[in-house]
Amino acid sequence: MLVSSAELAKQGTLTGDLAIVSTEFAEKYPDIVTAWVKEEDRAVKLYKEDPEKAAEIVGKELNLSAKEALDQMEGLIWLDASEQVAPEYLGAPGQPGELAKQLTTTAKFLKEQKLIDREPSPAEFNKAVDPQFAQKVSER
Repeated sequence: MLVSSAELAKQGTLTGDLAIVSTEFAEKYPDIVTAWVKEEDRAVKLYKEDPEKAAEIVGKELNLSAKEALDQMEGLIWLDASEQVAPEYLGAPGQPGELAKQLTTTAKFLKEQKLIDREPSPAEFNKAVDPQFAQKVSER
């Protein structure tokens, strides 16, 4: 049985398509990270405003028909930058959101399954989930 991220969210389980950069990269190239987040935000807004157009673009990129792309895209929750910094997701700078907690829970499960060697601490996840770039973009 296939379950969508929207269905999991209703059950209190957060799923996500995450992008990760090292702290070193983010500190050295903050303008690049901000520009990338801005473009991701623009893509989300395009989907919300014109799902068919967004599906056409995604379909071309993934070698799918626009209908196939739209069918897949409709199973997701699309959050723009201002929504991402809500407590349910990234949180705000200095106020970690639910994502860090979900990552902690996932790590515990993966460690129990012997799929990872070490379970990072909640403090490590709180530090790693950095909403500053989404916060910047949401303020524009």
